[in-house]
Amino acid sequence: MTSKKQIKDTFFDLIKIDSVSGEETKVAFYIKRYLKRIGVDASQDKFGNVIARLDGYGEFLALCAHMDTVEPGRGIEPVVKNDIVRSKGETILGADDKASITEILEAVKYLKIKNIKHRPIELIFTCGEEKYFAGSINLNYKKIRSKDVIVLDHSMPPGAIIMKSPFIYNFEIKIKGKSAHAGDVPEKGVNAIKVTGDAISELKIGRINKTTTLNIGEIKGGIGINTVPEEVYIKGEVRAYNQDSALRQIDLVSKAFKKSSRKHKARYYFKSSLKCPGYRHLRTNSLIKEIVLVNKELGINSKFIDNAASDANIFNKKGLNSVVISKGGSNPHSIRESIKITHMQKMISFLVEICT
Repeated sequence: MTSKKQIKDTFFDLIKIDSVSGEETKVAFYIKRYLKRIGVDASQDKFGNVIARLDGYGEFLALCAHMDTVEPGRGIEPVVKNDIVRSKGETILGADDKASITEILEAVKYLKIKNIKHRPIELIFTCGEEKYFAGSINLNYKKIRSKDVIVLDHSMPPGAIIMKSPFIYNFEIKIKGKSAHAGDVPEKGVNAIKVTGDAISELKIGRINKTTTLNIGEIKGGIGINTVPEEVYIKGEVRAYNQDSALRQIDLVSKAFKKSSRKHKARYYFKSSLKCPGYRHLRTNSLIKEIVLVNKELGINSKFIDNAASDANIFNKKGLNSVVISKGGSNPHSIRESIKITHMQKMISFLVEICT
């Protein structure tokens, strides 16, 4: 069993390295150096993803975690009390996803030190996961032999297994009205904010149903309180476990803004794009059955849940059988983020077991 001190030391090393999205170079160097010390060669593809392979017996299995963090993620100062690690409170902790990196590294180190016979293992540490999975999209898949991939990227106690993830569509809208002096000749203007407000009033925002959400997250426009605003820019997203449901909402958004623009004689520009392909697993999935079996052997309660997106969305689209599991932790993407070292210790045991 890996000691708590060893886990803490590796984890603290990692979270003290700033690696917000786009700035993963130093944490990638740490991972490569760590692996080299235990006799594992690692390389980076052109995008910066770290890939390593351990020879073994049987079917390949890949383990994946992402190297980037969200803001505020600079100058993190970790503190530990009663087994729980937190930041001092002005930054995230970075357990998402450096706890997973720690767990993978310590599991591999345990296998090497104890000279334990294991299956062939591939390690994938991605860049830019928090920026719509840039690393997994640009991963050099020619280097990957595994058909099964476990992604450690969910903040819950050990045992959570993600069964499905939504399709995510982003949309951008530009409303082009006409500027005019708001006090002298407002009737000569076309108020782009008014056009936007009328369109939004036609839409249901938030939870559409149990499986679909619509959010308008950014609205920018206007140059002064005495000028009729000529332009407004709107950004939002739709998430749905059913792709047709997502596309229906995109269509409703487009029609609402088109209708309002025509009514007020404004011009309208609309663009949408699929940012994340969804997926759905069955409990009969071979990798899920294997995960459940190992959990049972270790006394971990398996929980089947739905979740937001991760690198697994891209892996599954690429034809790999990728399952997301929890690595411990709570309150990711917030200054309240925390994780128990005992949960990390349990996940290391899980990884060792599923690799042997």
